[in-house]
Amino acid sequence: MKPNAIDVFRDWFALALKDSPLQHPKAMCLSTVNEDAIPEARFVALKKVSDEGFVFCSSLESPKALSIATHSNVALTFWWDHIERQVRIRGQASQISDADAEYYFHERRRDAQLTTLASQQSTPLSSQAELEESLRVIKKRYEGHQIPRPHTWGGYCVKPEKIEFLEFQKNRLHIRTLYIFSRGKWSKFLLQP
Repeated sequence: MKPNAIDVFRDWFALALKDSPLQHPKAMCLSTVNEDAIPEARFVALKKVSDEGFVFCSSLESPKALSIATHSNVALTFWWDHIERQVRIRGQASQISDADAEYYFHERRRDAQLTTLASQQSTPLSSQAELEESLRVIKKRYEGHQIPRPHTWGGYCVKPEKIEFLEFQKNRLHIRTLYIFSRGKWSKFLLQP
């Protein structure tokens, strides 16, 4: 494997995306710890990977955002069954810039932008009809116009401290490679399965 964990991830990610049978091949499980020290996990879409880290977007008022504000240590997990590989990442999440949030918001499909304005993520809802009516009103309001990014919508970049790559083997002697980032460079270790 390459000496830089991000380069290894890029190679694996490209392989996972190539002819993927998955409906959401960019999905990753984001694990956080809330203010009561209770773990929570949910899937989010990877927007970008760079030497800076792994970017995803969300409501800045969501439970995940509140958890990150309390405990910025998070974990990400990718599982690609079709290539029999898994990647686990541990790192620090920090909010992306408004300019980056603006870019990612307007990169989204129009229906996703409208839904973001119509919904107040994770708040109680009296009925699905209430949400559908809110969406209808928002669609009409912005018909023929650019949809503004709400100030409550942004994103996070997870700066990795550890990345573990797992390649499943038929003989069950799975190949586990752990990378640890320290003092500006990656160190690589093999782990027993």
